[in-house]
Amino acid sequence: MAEIARRTLDAASLPGLAHPLRVQLLEQLTQYGPATATVARQRDGTTLAPV
Repeated sequence: MAEIARRTLDAASLPGLAHPLRVQLLEQLTQYGPATATVARQRDGTTLAPV
C-alpha cells in the first residue's frame, strides 16, 4: 500500500483554505496529482469566473 504524504498546516496556511473551492481543488490535486486549470475545472465541473 502506498504511503500518503501528510503536510502540517500552520496558522499562515489556513486562510488559503477558507474557500470551499480551494479545499475541493486541494483534495482533487491530492487524489489525481498535478493538473492544469482547465483539467481541474473539467474534473470538478466549475466554470471560470468573469474578471
